[in-house]
Amino acid sequence: MKLKRAWTDVTASEKLELLEQFKKLPKMSERKAAEALKVKCGFLRLVIQNEAKVRAEVAEQRGNNRKRHRIGKNKDVEDGRYDWYKFAKWRSVTVNGPILRQKSEQLAQQMGYDDFSATEGWFNRWKV
Repeated sequence: MKLKRAWTDVTASEKLELLEQFKKLPKMSERKAAEALKVKCGFLRLVIQNEAKVRAEVAEQRGNNRKRHRIGKNKDVEDGRYDWYKFAKWRSVTVNGPILRQKSEQLAQQMGYDDFSATEGWFNRWKV
């Protein structure tokens, strides 16, 4: 019977640190480098192949350190809502759930998304 190994998520900043450590190593095979860095060879290969994506994720993180970066269906609505939220907080405006949901629906209408709906589940995921 084959044992299942536990899945471990790695943040984008941890991947970037791994890339930096890999670059400091002397020239060697990926397999030997993975052994030296104590990671799986396939994981190291994926991080090396996706270096530009990892660097972009670290630059875009907005202060959070999520392990998985999930983007909603309408990324520009999400970005517009986040910008509006920062502006409202800067102006010391009280922002609660119904106000935020209403503003998100207004932004979606302005951007041409007629099928957007700021549901309770959508709002709860945004809060997380």
